Amino acid sequence: MTPSWTLWYYLRIPAGAALGLIAYCVVRAGFVIGSVSALGSGAETINPFGVAAVSALAGISAKAILEKFGALADGVFGPRAPQQQTAELPKATIDRAGKKLLLEFKQDPVGVKVTIGSRIVAPAVSGRRATVDLQADELNQSKLSIKLSGAGLPADTTMPVDVPTG
Repeated sequence: MTPSWTLWYYLRIPAGAALGLIAYCVVRAGFVIGSVSALGSGAETINPFGVAAVSALAGISAKAILEKFGALADGVFGPRAPQQQTAELPKATIDRAGKKLLLEFKQDPVGVKVTIGSRIVAPAVSGRRATVDLQADELNQSKLSIKLSGAGLPADTTMPVDVPTG
């Protein structure tokens, strides 16, 4: 158990219980009709095993229940605005000896595309590093303007990279 997740593990128990109670109330309010007692008094009877079953299922499948509640809220209140997740720009360096552009990301650069001039390149990715082979004319410039797309970056992110001399 990772120490940073300890609080999450302890909070799952009361959160699951609360979610079970809410899920039961939603099901009870919308779908379950109480039965009339044998005495004909009109009082509704609730099966405690039914309460426990619905609550346990909701607590066990908390993620799915929360997604359903979200869909229900979207239907009632309208869809939520999409969340913009923007990644930080990578650190870019040029290795003249290896003729490579090295990009170090803070997150996984899955799906990143690099454009240098008019050349679109899918870099070699290893962990959080992406590598692009440079052509001779690109190494002869003093500054490269590279355009990045994908990997959670804003569309058409452009960043300058200094080309070391030597």
